[in-house]
Amino acid sequence: MSCSNHTTTPKPKAFLYNEVSVPNYVFYKSACGYSFFINSENQIDFENCNVKIKNSSLNSILYLSSINIKDNFSLIDSDFTKKIQENSIMLLQLMLASIMMLKIEFLQSIFPLLEMRLQIRNFILRIQLQST
Repeated sequence: MSCSNHTTTPKPKAFLYNEVSVPNYVFYKSACGYSFFINSENQIDFENCNVKIKNSSLNSILYLSSINIKDNFSLIDSDFTKKIQENSIMLLQLMLASIMMLKIEFLQSIFPLLEMRLQIRNFILRIQLQST
């Protein structure tokens, strides 16, 4: 019940909503030897056997590349090995940085305890000196 005669409707839940139309798929066969189903509303651009599929309603681009493995296997293998090495180096650097941060945090947390221990030791030494 409210002060006025108007009925209050609760606010509906808030969430992001992207209106997507029901897709109409069509079969596409390329001259490069591959085929797929694609939404008829998408725009297709070709460059050699590489495909760029644009969807304006989702503001997205999907890239498809055709690679001849027989002729390029050594290049693909060397690129793959290089990426593994680069990622391994970055992972190692990240792990070392994390370890250093943990050491710093540990030292920062233990420093007050060490300082307190020194103060207690100094206090005990002063009492011992006074009693002698």
